Amino acid sequence: MYFGLDPSGIYIKIENKTPQVIHDLCYQIGDFEVEKVEKILPNENQTVYIFSSNYERDYSISFFFQSQPERKFFFADIIKKTTPDHLWFYYDFQIVEKDSRLKITSSQDIT
Repeated sequence: MYFGLDPSGIYIKIENKTPQVIHDLCYQIGDFEVEKVEKILPNENQTVYIFSSNYERDYSISFFFQSQPERKFFFADIIKKTTPDHLWFYYDFQIVEKDSRLKITSSQDIT
């Protein structure tokens, strides 16, 4: 590994645009194991790194809060396998409050 270079994979930035501390956000790629995101302070962000070169195909990602596991935010087929032509993928998500409920939105149009 060369120092100063990021390893290839997927970088997901999650920005907390609410006045509360987010401490129970989780994500799941396809049917793989659920992972928890580190605490996100108000108006701060966390970056999640996903090593994806071992993936055989594209996968979806879903986010949910442990306090509301039945309410999932699903983003289809954004987890891509890294290849020599596409080593890094960057996605930005935001946590916002709408109608007194937390919601996860994409900062860009993901297809």
